[in-house]
Amino acid sequence: MIRSVVILTAVVIGTWLLSAAPAILFFGTDSKTTILAAVINLLPGIWTLMMAARIRAIHPTLQIAILMGSVFIRLGFAVVAGGLGWYLISDLQGHELELVIWGGVFYVVALIAETLLVHRMVSTQGEL
Repeated sequence: MIRSVVILTAVVIGTWLLSAAPAILFFGTDSKTTILAAVINLLPGIWTLMMAARIRAIHPTLQIAILMGSVFIRLGFAVVAGGLGWYLISDLQGHELELVIWGGVFYVVALIAETLLVHRMVSTQGEL
């Protein structure tokens, strides 16, 4: 599980490193916007990986229900944390669209990486 968390973190940081310069140069986006978007989407991904590692002993149908529910928890967390970040970090006010766009980019990247990591857990160890 720790390896999966490290891989997910590396993917998100790598995406941030690849996207931060273009975001600043071409779109005038402050680095605070992309950092917040990356962190907001990394935390629920880590939570999902931890849940996937802990639910191995329960019925497979319940495993799927829990992991599917985590998708909605992830989305809710991203929306609430993004709103709180925007409210609390005054530099982000006036940059709402950028926060939503970069939040969406990191949401998709983190979700794809997390899904592949959970799939690898399932395929290499049988059921979760």
